[in-house]
Amino acid sequence: MKKSVFLLLCSGIVLFLSSCKTVFYQVYKTESTSLTNKQDGRLFFEDAVCKVSYNLWDEGGNVGFCLFNKTDENIYVDLGESFFILNGIAYDYYKNRVYSESNTSSIQRKGRSELYRISNGNNVSVSRNESRVICIPANTSKMIFEYKVSESLYHDCDMLLYPSRSKIKSINFTRENSPCVFSNRISYRIGESKDLTRMDNEFYVTQITNYPVSEMTYTRFPSFCGERSLRKQLYLREGEPNEFYIEYRKVAGGWKH
Repeated sequence: MKKSVFLLLCSGIVLFLSSCKTVFYQVYKTESTSLTNKQDGRLFFEDAVCKVSYNLWDEGGNVGFCLFNKTDENIYVDLGESFFILNGIAYDYYKNRVYSESNTSSIQRKGRSELYRISNGNNVSVSRNESRVICIPANTSKMIFEYKVSESLYHDCDMLLYPSRSKIKSINFTRENSPCVFSNRISYRIGESKDLTRMDNEFYVTQITNYPVSEMTYTRFPSFCGERSLRKQLYLREGEPNEFYIEYRKVAGGWKH
């Protein structure tokens, strides 16, 4: 019995290791012509009124942004006049969606040894329309998320799709020949003003590299309050805020590039 359990465990480890070898990552590095600063793991675009920060590092590229109001007045971001733009195609931030939330009313009572909840069975459904204008109070910030940059792999005859460590090669681009140019065009007004100010936060891909999983991950013993775990865990390395990645698996009989 012990022998069969041991064999089953070993076969599971072999299966895990072999499956790891089929995982690869395509990593994109970007630059920007309008970037003002880079610090604390974030990229910043800034004018006299607001500061917009990004961290693209996510699967597909996270173009969500945090807008900080530097003034002593409210800033109103008009999503109807704000767009995510990818290779010249504009995508709306305002979609006029309706959100529905459902709540069950209940009463909480505290017993001798526990807190328990009694429901009266009444479900309350509340619908709300998506806001076209987002108010950001003075000296505060709000996060706005909607789009990813890309989830499609880039192919090139000079770059192996499934490289070993010794055959990793990068493809470099300029702003003019970049396969991916993207931006957030953010429109806002200050206080009672009716005039819209538009800010363009543009990025373009300058480098694409395919990596085997061994070059993108590491293992360590997690610890908490000085106590170390008995098992190692696998972690994805933390990339730069101007990078993003796509995870993919090797396809038997698929393209080499």
